[in-house]
Amino acid sequence: MKRLRHPILGSIFLGLSLLSLSAARANQDESRQNIMSRVPSTQNVPDVDLDVEPTVDIYRYHGLKAAEGKEASDGLYQDFSLETPTVGKSWADPDAKSHEGGDFSWVQAHVNRAQSNPYLTIDFARHGYGTSVSIVPKNLIPEKLPETAQLTFEARSSDSVCLGIRFMDRDGEIWAYGTAPLDYERLCVEPGQQWTKFTVPLKANHPDWFKFEHSGNIELGNKVMEADLMAGLDLELGLTGEYYFTPGTASLDLREIKVEESSEI
Repeated sequence: MKRLRHPILGSIFLGLSLLSLSAARANQDESRQNIMSRVPSTQNVPDVDLDVEPTVDIYRYHGLKAAEGKEASDGLYQDFSLETPTVGKSWADPDAKSHEGGDFSWVQAHVNRAQSNPYLTIDFARHGYGTSVSIVPKNLIPEKLPETAQLTFEARSSDSVCLGIRFMDRDGEIWAYGTAPLDYERLCVEPGQQWTKFTVPLKANHPDWFKFEHSGNIELGNKVMEADLMAGLDLELGLTGEYYFTPGTASLDLREIKVEESSEI
């Protein structure tokens, strides 16, 4: 049975369909214009160098506070006088015998506050890949560095002890004092329990510092030594020797870790 189509009703239906389609397109154009009007103009937006990585305070992920206020720029990194955290971590090779070590490796540290000038005592046995201690800033607030700065501290020991220095930058990268890939500038204390002052230069892109590839923000950092603040200080511990650090057991005292402005360029 054939269905009959009324010519007048068909024309009305077609007209209504075209009218609805036209209204829908008009609403779509109006919506597009409203959306574009809310998009900010790029005419006055400055160009951004995509090759420069943004600086992020990754040190905050290590439990440190923001480097703000007078305490962040008073020149004192750590003097061990406050009853706040002083040691961030201690590390000793847990598999020293498999790494050409003759014995087990261990390290421990404690603060001596009985005297008027407190100090940190570090006892260690270096074997295999060695031992290290990470010292945090006072009150967990990193120290801002002058444009040309120097790190100073005092150390003493009854043994012939040498130190290697590393520090954590703003973006969590670790930089070591010496020559790449892993040749530290050894800072050695002669036996005799006499306090010896050491001075180490700190400046952006200083040639005597190299990127430490074994801890810290290795992959995502800026790959340049910014040296605008010191968030962490690592001490590589060992005995004096002809090459690198000699294995052995010893004790070391440390105090008055400061950052000073330097006249050297």
